Amino acid sequence: MKKNGTAAVILLAFVMVSSLSWVYQQERGVSDAAGNGKNEDFAPVYRVQTDEKKVGLSFEAAWGCQGLEEILTVLAEKKAGATFFVTGEWMEKYPEQTTSILEAGMELANGGQGLSEMTGLSLRECRRGIRETEETAERLGAGPLRIFRPPLGKSDETLLKTAKAMGYTVVCWTTDTMDWKNYGAEAMLQAAGGDGKPESGTVFRFRVGGKYTDRGLALILDWLFEEKFEAVPVSQLLDGTEKGGA
Repeated sequence: MKKNGTAAVILLAFVMVSSLSWVYQQERGVSDAAGNGKNEDFAPVYRVQTDEKKVGLSFEAAWGCQGLEEILTVLAEKKAGATFFVTGEWMEKYPEQTTSILEAGMELANGGQGLSEMTGLSLRECRRGIRETEETAERLGAGPLRIFRPPLGKSDETLLKTAKAMGYTVVCWTTDTMDWKNYGAEAMLQAAGGDGKPESGTVFRFRVGGKYTDRGLALILDWLFEEKFEAVPVSQLLDGTEKGGA
């Protein structure tokens, strides 16, 4: 009996230690469910490797909503598609504008809950921030969100593994149009590379709220179309292609 009791205690201790170890791994973002541990498996997509003459347009909706109507008008007139990375806080503050993005036929993507960086968080905290944004989008009639961009583009291994475990592809950007600097439409075109040739698979970054964003967008689209490029939502750029780094 004594031997059996000792064996049971040892077995219980082993189970407890194993459980604690698993919980620790979960919190550190290194669980097997999130991947095989190779950092490159979780790196964000910055450019998509494709032979097609396509680029992705991405807009971040995390600040104000100024200029959104004009942006959607330009996209409609130019017959271009785009992905809007919305934060949960932005959608809560601007539900009608969120609906207008959907009604315009544009894609919604997960931009995190707010503007605060999501680096240095536990797996549980990362999951909560991503999931809260999903829930807000669902309440406003959006379908499943499957593309994620970390707030301000800043990430760490725990966040990237968590997003992947939740079924997301993490996408940042290739080229920032710098519209937030409010230097003007021509400056945006130059930042986008308008003095040269577009490159296939480029993901352009814009923001809702820029003073000249709609006018700069129009110039950039004209440049792309002159070079026989198509501007599409990020998901279309990703479909059937290899995802690459910077």
